[in-house]
Amino acid sequence: MTRTTGGRRRARIGAAAIVVAVVCGSASSVLAKAVTPSRKAAAHRPAHAATVGIRGGIGPTGPRGPVGRRGPAGAVGPAAADISRQAVTINWQNGQFAGRDTASFVAPGIGTGQIVCSPDTQWLRFFPADASADTAMTWLESEPGSRVGVNTAVRTQYTGPDFYAGFNDSLGQQVGSGSVEGIISSRLNRDSLGGPGPAPTTFRVTWNWNFGGGSPGCSVAGEFVSAGTAS
Repeated sequence: MTRTTGGRRRARIGAAAIVVAVVCGSASSVLAKAVTPSRKAAAHRPAHAATVGIRGGIGPTGPRGPVGRRGPAGAVGPAAADISRQAVTINWQNGQFAGRDTASFVAPGIGTGQIVCSPDTQWLRFFPADASADTAMTWLESEPGSRVGVNTAVRTQYTGPDFYAGFNDSLGQQVGSGSVEGIISSRLNRDSLGGPGPAPTTFRVTWNWNFGGGSPGCSVAGEFVSAGTAS
């Protein structure tokens, strides 16, 4: 009887221990859930724990990085405009100026001109091709020990059909030398809608004459440079 009673007591004590363990485990689980918030609750909780401080200043600039690789070559550009150069000369001696005192030139798209050096006339004269377009010639004239200045001649609807730049200082001048550098340009037709006109023509002309003495003569050398249309 004593052994049986002891077995029952041990069985009761074991069962009681199991009940206590279960109760304690359930209580611990409930307590853990109460203390630890769920992920969903934590995600919606406002962050009041940290305070944003004042933003600091900008730090020093760092070192420059390495140079990158060279890029591919670009496309080939359009061809340059053709350049037209015209050389003009006048050279006569011993008073034999007939048929030798005039040289002609062309300003493409603008008009034609001529240089004359004779005992009666010394000038560069220009004839615009389009009577309905305004054309101008501006030049700088230089003469040793004499005048130096900028001059302009124009052809408009209110002027004559041509204009000129004189090389002499006065009519009948017996001795003269000097040079001019200038440009001839033209606008489009006055009734046009606008746009670029013909390319201008630049020039440089030098002269030297002596109509007195025993061997009168004149020499003129000039170059006219124009930009044409690229082919």
